[in-house]
Amino acid sequence: MVKEIDYDLLIAIEESNVRKFKIALKKGANISGVVSEEYEEYGDFESSYGFTFLAVAAETALREIINVQHNKKGFNKEEYEKQYSDAFEIFNTLKALKPNESQEDCISAKICIEGIAETREMELYDDPYCYGYDEFDEEMGEDEWISEDPVVEYLKSFKFE
Repeated sequence: MVKEIDYDLLIAIEESNVRKFKIALKKGANISGVVSEEYEEYGDFESSYGFTFLAVAAETALREIINVQHNKKGFNKEEYEKQYSDAFEIFNTLKALKPNESQEDCISAKICIEGIAETREMELYDDPYCYGYDEFDEEMGEDEWISEDPVVEYLKSFKFE
């Protein structure tokens, strides 16, 4: 059975609402929660079934990164994190609290971020010109350009214990 405070924590994560997030933590929400069908009574969370709360926080902070252009200006990590600062504050706070992500049959933040990186690589292969390759096509081959994608490097920089 889902406790309402755990639902409040999940909603705060999904909405990137730092105030609600802090309130839910103070009230003792379960930071090691996993989204399941039990949350159905509160709303549509089907796309997050099996995700740990930390994985939901990672996905919320990083989902838009798939569409970032890799151009001659590069990728500005600080600018991206500033644009999604509330989501990153929640993600980093939750990560620092070290929730249990070793539960059986759950999708951890690490797995979630690896999936985002794989999706990014597939998108680059599918339509490199959409992501800025046209600025490079005379200088380097498509495979070389994709292998040096700073967004994928950024995603691979996240470390989990």
